[in-house]
Amino acid sequence: MSFKEVLESKNLDYTATNIDYQRFPSIYASLKDNLQNSAKKIQLIGTNGKGSTGRFVALLLRKEGFNVAHFTSPHISDIRERFWYNGNLISTDLLDSANQELCELIHPDKLSYFEYCFLIFLLAFRDCDYMVIEAGLGGEYDATSTLTYDIQLITKIGLDHQSFLGNTVKKIATTKLKAIDKKAIIGIQDKEEVEIVAKSLNKDISYLDTNINIINKKYNIDEFVEANSLAKYFKENIALALACIEYLDITTTLEDIKFDLQARLQKISDNLYIDVGHNVSAANEILKHFKNKKINLIYNTYKDKEYENILAILKPIIKKVYLFEITHPRIEKPQNLIQAFKNVGLDYAVFDRILDEEKYLVFGSFTLIEKFLKHRKIIEA
Repeated sequence: MSFKEVLESKNLDYTATNIDYQRFPSIYASLKDNLQNSAKKIQLIGTNGKGSTGRFVALLLRKEGFNVAHFTSPHISDIRERFWYNGNLISTDLLDSANQELCELIHPDKLSYFEYCFLIFLLAFRDCDYMVIEAGLGGEYDATSTLTYDIQLITKIGLDHQSFLGNTVKKIATTKLKAIDKKAIIGIQDKEEVEIVAKSLNKDISYLDTNINIINKKYNIDEFVEANSLAKYFKENIALALACIEYLDITTTLEDIKFDLQARLQKISDNLYIDVGHNVSAANEILKHFKNKKINLIYNTYKDKEYENILAILKPIIKKVYLFEITHPRIEKPQNLIQAFKNVGLDYAVFDRILDEEKYLVFGSFTLIEKFLKHRKIIEA
C-alpha cells in the first residue's frame, strides 16, 4: 500500500471506547530491533504549548548544528506538517520509503492513524542526532511513551480530553506525569494540582518557575517575542525550551531563530489572527494577549469541547462572534453553538466576509483553521 492509500484507509477520529492502551507497546516491542537509533530523545507532554515548545527546542538544536527531527500533531492541511527535519517538512519520497519499510514489518491495519504516523517518524529519521517528540493526547499510555527519553518537558496541563484522561486536573496530571522516565522539567502551570502530583511521584523533576526570570533575562526573551510579533504566551514556552537546551549542556542564543509552526496566534494580515487553540487553557491565554482590546471572533469547534465556558472566558475581548459553518463529523451542530452564543450574551452572526476596518481572530479547532485558510485561498483546497 502507498502512504496515501494507508492514510485513506484509516479513521482520523477516535473515541474513548476504541483505544487499546495495551496494543501498541506490544507492537513496538516486536518491531524494536528495526527501530533502533542513537538519537537523543526529548518528549513534550502537556495540554497546551507542546507544539510550539517542541519546535523551539528543535530550532535551537538545529541552530547549533545538530540534525533534528520534530514529531508533532495534529496537522492543519498537509500530513507532512507532522514530520519536520532540519527546518523542512518531510519529502514525499522519504514518506513513501518509510511507509514501504513499515508495511514490510507490519500490516498498517494493526495500527491507529497516530501510531502509524509515529512509527513512520521513527523509521524516517533514524540517523538524526535529536528526536523531539510530542505526545498525543495522553501521557503514560501514549504511543510515544513507549520510548525512553533523555529529558521530558511538561507544558501547561489543564482540562481537555476528559473522556480519555479523567475529569479533573489532578487525574489528567497524574496520567500525564506518570510517563516521566529519567528527568523532567515542568513548565509554568496555572493549576497547583500539577505540582502536587509531581511531588508525589518521586521522580527527578525540576521546575521552570524557580529560574524563569534568570532565563528570560539571560536570553532576552521579552525582546525576542516583541521583535518577532509572537504571542505573549510564547515567553513561557521559549523559556522551557531554553531550560531543556541548558540541561543538555548546549550553548545557544535566540539570534536568527524564526518560528515556523502555523496558527499559534499567528498574524496573517494586519487585521487577521489565527490560532488552533480549542480548550479553556488556550482561551485564557488568548484573553491575556488581547487584554483591554476588542476583536471579532470567527468560531467553530468540536462537540466534546467546553465551548460555552470558552466563550464566557473570551467574552471581555469579543466584539462580535461569527459562526464559520463547517460540515464535519466531530464539529458541533450550528444550533448548539448559536444557543451558547445566546447563553453567554454575545452578539453573533454567520460568517460572511472579512472587513478591512475590523480586526478578527479565527479560533476554536484545527479543522476550523484548515477550512478557513482554504476558504480564504491561503492554502490549497
